[in-house]
Amino acid sequence: MSVAEALFVLDDVAIDRPVLREGRPITSRVLEQVSLTVPAGGRLALYGPSGSGKSSLLRLFNRLDDPSAGRVLFAGTDLRDYDPIILRRRVGMLFQQPHLFDVTVGENLAYPLRWQQQTLTREDGVALLCEVGLPEDFYGRRAQQLSGGQQQRVALARALALSPTALLLDEPTSALDEESAHLIVDLLLRRNVETGMTLITVTHARHVLERLNCPTALVDAGRVALFPDAASALASDVRGGMVLEES
Repeated sequence: MSVAEALFVLDDVAIDRPVLREGRPITSRVLEQVSLTVPAGGRLALYGPSGSGKSSLLRLFNRLDDPSAGRVLFAGTDLRDYDPIILRRRVGMLFQQPHLFDVTVGENLAYPLRWQQQTLTREDGVALLCEVGLPEDFYGRRAQQLSGGQQQRVALARALALSPTALLLDEPTSALDEESAHLIVDLLLRRNVETGMTLITVTHARHVLERLNCPTALVDAGRVALFPDAASALASDVRGGMVLEES
């Protein structure tokens, strides 16, 4: 795939972090020389154990972090040339821990649209809730009164309200049981197919990876190996002896 055909390009990217060792500041390399391309309308899974560097890699795609070396391109332009606010309207993100305001669910859903001088009708808000498997009466509930799994669904609905070009997902099903997780993954796949929304998903859950069934970057100790699908990544994982959680 050429650079011109890719929505995202990571070109020889590395991330360094300052740490203290024996009371002295040193630099630790979190990610080592990563090169990836993600096509427009495509899907990529970032798979590996906790602490391997998956979330650090994900944060590069919308400038929550900048690389210490190399470059990240979005639609052919270096991310550092974008205004971060404008970029994040096009590249949405769902965090592992949902960050909802202590207002109603409907007000939470409408919040990101205010940045674009848009409004969200109750009808559209309810449709978003139904899409993520929540009933209509949740629209008027206080967000902080919901369970962790329900809050995660509201956060996903809020991310979808902006109809982003790409959506970054950091363990999007961590607060859900396996059946609910599959419903959410199926929703994301449907959005990907029907609207062309690009998906980049961090997971350590084998069943989520298998459901996504897409090109997979296997991340371990800051190094990345790219595989064409979940099955080949999992087969390599078994051969390599990587210990992963089965949740």
